[in-house]
Amino acid sequence: MTGGLDVQTHVSDHSLFVTLVGEYDLTMEGALHTQAEPLLTGGIHSVILDLTRLTYCDSTGLRDVVLLRRASERAGMALSIYVAKGSVIARVIHWMGFDTMVRVVEVPEDVGLIG
Repeated sequence: MTGGLDVQTHVSDHSLFVTLVGEYDLTMEGALHTQAEPLLTGGIHSVILDLTRLTYCDSTGLRDVVLLRRASERAGMALSIYVAKGSVIARVIHWMGFDTMVRVVEVPEDVGLIG
């Protein structure tokens, strides 16, 4: 993990899975874009953003999520965000209105996503 954030990506069944682990702050600006946007290619139909293991996210991380949403839309792909039920990240995602823009799924805290 570099700087407190690990960005993991993989493609499975025409979906791009992006998992953020750790803390997303100003020092990590653009990390999501750098890792995920180049993978938004023709064979991908959807983007799954897994925030279940994200422990902190400031406005920098939220901005980068918005940029990923825009890039996904331009590429004709649906974006879904997965958060740990009841977590601070889940509350922030809802407070910021992301659930009105994309599909947001709350999963039990002990369930990790497998792509």
